[in-house]
Amino acid sequence: MNQAEYAALDSPELSAEAVTLYVTGFRQHMDYASGRVLVSLAAMRRKLEFIPPVGSTAKPVRPTVQKVRSVIDMLVRHQLIRCVAVSYTHLTLPTKR
Repeated sequence: MNQAEYAALDSPELSAEAVTLYVTGFRQHMDYASGRVLVSLAAMRRKLEFIPPVGSTAKPVRPTVQKVRSVIDMLVRHQLIRCVAVSYTHLTLPTKR
């Protein structure tokens, strides 16, 4: 990642979910030649899901599709991603502007 990405991810206005989704959902699967990532909302949902281990008192987290969309919108507002298609969430990351 570059300095601009680190600075944007360090914003107190960016949720931990948004940072997680950016790093594990978008950045990890980016095509470095084009700077693009082709993803589905279902795959992004799984990136934000938390299933506690057996015996844990922690509650599971299963985000809705609307929650995933709002996290993606947060990343767009912070200029970490840009949507370039609608049928899937196909995004261009700022490393290849």
